[in-house]
Amino acid sequence: MTSLALSSVVSLRNGVDMPLIGLGLSHNGGYSDDAVATALKIGIRHFDTAQRYGSEPHLGRILAECGIPRNELFITTKVWRDNYDEDRFTSSVHQSLAALKTEYVDLLLLHWPGHRDGQHGRSAVWKLMEQAYAQGLAKAIGVSNFLPAHLDQLQKTAKVMPHVNQCEYNPLQQSPAITAACQAHGILFTGYCPLAKGHALTQEIIQDIAAQKKKTAAQILIRWCLQKGVPVIPKSIKPPRVAENADVFDFELDGRDMQSLDTLHCDFRATWDPTGVL
Repeated sequence: MTSLALSSVVSLRNGVDMPLIGLGLSHNGGYSDDAVATALKIGIRHFDTAQRYGSEPHLGRILAECGIPRNELFITTKVWRDNYDEDRFTSSVHQSLAALKTEYVDLLLLHWPGHRDGQHGRSAVWKLMEQAYAQGLAKAIGVSNFLPAHLDQLQKTAKVMPHVNQCEYNPLQQSPAITAACQAHGILFTGYCPLAKGHALTQEIIQDIAAQKKKTAAQILIRWCLQKGVPVIPKSIKPPRVAENADVFDFELDGRDMQSLDTLHCDFRATWDPTGVL
């Protein structure tokens, strides 16, 4: 297996390099200046936010003040479905860029597959994403929480297929159908919720491997994702947890460990379930 490091990247279909690990931000108290500062200090360069989170201005401020050149940072944000209409989409993207104090984001995602006009509406908003990409507002574009059927539908009208599909991913939810569909379409599958919001931490298999490796259960889960080739964005507002989640490059899970963790898939969802979205 290729040696992994905090600086490791994966190349998207268009040649853009995306860090394998980042810091996920959130809403309802899911942002902390101290967490971002810690991430920057230890070498994390990928920061994932969204319009819906309300954390874009805070992230923009601290990144603008950190002294790290913009081209060394990787910023992801997501357009919320309230802004999918043509008369709101472009202005919302420009508002996000202004809040983030940047002329472009490295990755712009549609946050959710649902659209009040169904497949037609989804195709229409994807055309707006393609325009944002062509205008240089985003170095890469993608989707989040899209199922295989949504990707197949999009292919019928898309000129540029998504570069990324960001979905829940952890040993309890391995999304096999989605990962296969992404591979078929040349889309990089990336993961959020690698700890299953804590639900995976108490699994006996995970705890046993953690004890053997002298690592935490969280570190085992994140390392498993990375060895699967799935970039992840673990979330935390606590600096010690941010540092812990990034300290996963001084050990390796062997084949038996990986197989044991693979057996935990039970289609459990710790967060949003898009299966009802037509």
